[in-house]
Amino acid sequence: MPRNRYDPLSDTARPHWLTIAHMYGERITCEALPAGADLREALRDALARCAEGWQPEGDGAHGFTFIAKGGERRLLNLTPADPAEGFGRGHSFLAGSGALS
Repeated sequence: MPRNRYDPLSDTARPHWLTIAHMYGERITCEALPAGADLREALRDALARCAEGWQPEGDGAHGFTFIAKGGERRLLNLTPADPAEGFGRGHSFLAGSGALS
């Protein structure tokens, strides 16, 4: 029986954000993509724009990849969560913190 594999790049019903961040989460760039945008093309374009010696470590098929230059790495990521909204409650509700709204 084949496994069902989720394809994050096929989710075009929602808006997405294409971000580049330092390894510790500090955003460097953030580009809003409207609902209906071709996420594969957006990621391909972002990888092609990696300039100044930045090399992608993958093809981004899972909606993210790392880019590296020398000893520095950054995360190039497509996400349906608006980075301006913060990280949400995460798993804190399991410990009794955070609201279940």
